[in-house]
Amino acid sequence: MEERYVVVFDDPKEKGKPHQFVTAFPADQSYMERIKRTSFLVETKAGAKKQGM
Repeated sequence: MEERYVVVFDDPKEKGKPHQFVTAFPADQSYMERIKRTSFLVETKAGAKKQGM
């Protein structure tokens, strides 16, 4: 079973600093397609493996 998540990062507060993790939540295929159509999408990764499995 494939799981999809939306992961949200905040822009760095200072130039050259890393993005900060905000939240992540599961998303179904229709929600992912809507995001791709209506939002700024930086990157998608397919086939990511769960850690510790």
